[in-house]
Amino acid sequence: MGEFCLLVVNYNTYEQTIALVRQALRIVDHSVVVVDNCSSNDSLLKLQEAFRADDRVHVLANTSNTGYGQGNNVGLRFVKTELGQVEYVVVSNNDIVLTRAYRSFLLYCRDVFCSDDRTLAIGPTIRGLDGGYQSPKAATGPGRDLFYSLLYPISYLVEMLRQRIFVSRRHPSKVFSLNGSFWCFDLKNFEKIGFFDERTFLYWEEEIVGIRAKRHCMPIVYDPRAAFVHKHGGTVSKEVTLRNYYRIFSASHEVLLSYFPLSLRWLGHCAFRSRVALAYAMKCAIEGARRLRNAV
Repeated sequence: MGEFCLLVVNYNTYEQTIALVRQALRIVDHSVVVVDNCSSNDSLLKLQEAFRADDRVHVLANTSNTGYGQGNNVGLRFVKTELGQVEYVVVSNNDIVLTRAYRSFLLYCRDVFCSDDRTLAIGPTIRGLDGGYQSPKAATGPGRDLFYSLLYPISYLVEMLRQRIFVSRRHPSKVFSLNGSFWCFDLKNFEKIGFFDERTFLYWEEEIVGIRAKRHCMPIVYDPRAAFVHKHGGTVSKEVTLRNYYRIFSASHEVLLSYFPLSLRWLGHCAFRSRVALAYAMKCAIEGARRLRNAV
């Protein structure tokens, strides 16, 4: 399956990356590109040692850790310039659990891409370790996000119902966007929209891809015929504090809002602050309940 390539960005978690790549190559014979995102440990050396004898695996060293988008773009540009036979790139976190369904998913992707050459990306069902569905993604926008925050938790239940409706289907469906932990792109089409927006460090990348795909009339397809587990959190540093999380999340949200007219961005700011306030209130409620239980 030489027209496919697996792209993985690594940061300090070389054991997971090595395990994922080896599992992928046991299932499918294709190229693999690993971008070490300037890890602070010896990840780069470990990755180079692990795959030195395998010419299917290309280990790249990024000069700085500038996040998900820029790290993946380094790999995408390498594939475009150095691996001319590759047409489709699977962008994956290293905390995805690959099974034999991986081969079937690539065959599904080939069929969908060939049936509509405008298709930008295809993604399978993604579930967390808790069994919750993480894909597909609902459409986003300043007004929509504000109503989501104001109507929570009703809006959350509606979103869960929407996801279950998609998952219950047995055929591919066009969606707004997908979970960024595992999706397959048509390289030619992805290049046309500029790959990932490098202004984000982490978070909101999927929504931005969805907005840009819609503007370029490129469908994004959810295919429920394949399903994988995402051990969410394996690619995010355990050392990230709540303050740093808020800073990164907020900065990426500002990038998302830049895709909307100035006249609507104030709604986006209101929605974001409402969501942060709600999350803080829920955190305080959970901590209060825990303390009360311990006191009894």
